[in-house]
Amino acid sequence: MIDLHCHILPGIDDGAKNLDDVREMLASAKADGISKIVATPHNMEDGIGIVSPFVINSLVKRVNDISQSEGYGIEVFPGSEAYISTDLPRLVKNKRILTINGTQYLLVEFPVLKMPEFAVDIIYQLRLMGITPIIAHPERYAAVVDNPDVLLEFIRIGALCQVNSGSITGIFGKMVKKTAEMLLQRKMVHIVSTDAHPGSSRMPRMKEAYEFVADKLGRDYSNEVFIENPAKIIEGREIEIRQPEKVERRTLLYNLLASFGLL
Repeated sequence: MIDLHCHILPGIDDGAKNLDDVREMLASAKADGISKIVATPHNMEDGIGIVSPFVINSLVKRVNDISQSEGYGIEVFPGSEAYISTDLPRLVKNKRILTINGTQYLLVEFPVLKMPEFAVDIIYQLRLMGITPIIAHPERYAAVVDNPDVLLEFIRIGALCQVNSGSITGIFGKMVKKTAEMLLQRKMVHIVSTDAHPGSSRMPRMKEAYEFVADKLGRDYSNEVFIENPAKIIEGREIEIRQPEKVERRTLLYNLLASFGLL
């Protein structure tokens, strides 16, 4: 399998702190059947700031050297997880933000609690630039948990959606798991990745998530979102976007019952 979202580069963000963490994450990925990883450190104008492509590429080379020389056998590619802002198109145009392996695909993160009013406009601007945004873990955003239909406009203008394997297996809670399942059922998910960090609570869990999707929705769809689409993205090939099914808006009662595990 291929992991398009992983915080494996040391000393940049809340991911790997040092090379011991890198080795731990490589070992976990290998045990979970992952053969390729895209390193996606956080990139934002405030907080950790903008991480230069030179730094990312240098660290990717270091991790690849460890992976190959120490027998992990996992190929690592450069990328980033870019936080959405009104300045994001300019940063991408000026090559201050790395796309996935230098292709047209860019992993974009939204705020957890509130969908920015400018989000659709920024995604549209990126599309006009020839960039295909991949929305990182939408199932964890409050606006999507409340109403998954908000993703339809993003998908309509050409964005893709990446769900975390841990969301499918339940490590982020029942509401997030139910949202991930709903998005999968409606074919609104185009990629499943780990968003892995060091530590047992953020292990890859790709095998478990793959089998869950294969059991519920068929092995063809599981192969598509865990293997085929990620491979196309790394290579810069186009992905055929399925027409998503509309999701009924959840009621307050639904959310309340789900929060108590009654659904």
